[in-house]
Amino acid sequence: MSALARTEVRHTSLDEMRAFAEAAVASKFYGFASADQMLPLMIIAQSEGRSFASVVQEYSVIQGRPALKAESMLARFQKAGGHIKWTALTDERCAAVFSHPQCDPVEVDWDMDRARQAGLAGRGPWKTYPRAMLKARTISDGVRTAYPA
Repeated sequence: MSALARTEVRHTSLDEMRAFAEAAVASKFYGFASADQMLPLMIIAQSEGRSFASVVQEYSVIQGRPALKAESMLARFQKAGGHIKWTALTDERCAAVFSHPQCDPVEVDWDMDRARQAGLAGRGPWKTYPRAMLKARTISDGVRTAYPA
């Protein structure tokens, strides 16, 4: 086993985390507006025995809460034996069939009508990148449905 593989993440106090978060926010390297946005991800990293840099690649902070990114959910799902087959991938609708050895295949879709009903469409990234947002919603719903673990 290489030295990198054996490296353990050191337990860090909340004061040390806050100091790192404040320095990181000042550097603008991670793109967080405040230390308070970073701290939940730092706590997740520590609880999983991982570095903050590895966790920040997998999570976003949405409305003040850490949320696993759709791409990370999909990667974990596929690593656990799951499969996805896209049946629609446009700016108006995304749909995919999710299958896993522990469940029957399930088709999940998101369209702009549904996004409008949820109050999402027409603002922020939903306006600029509708397909990416529909795709992310389809992935998160599909993975949670087919393999909630």
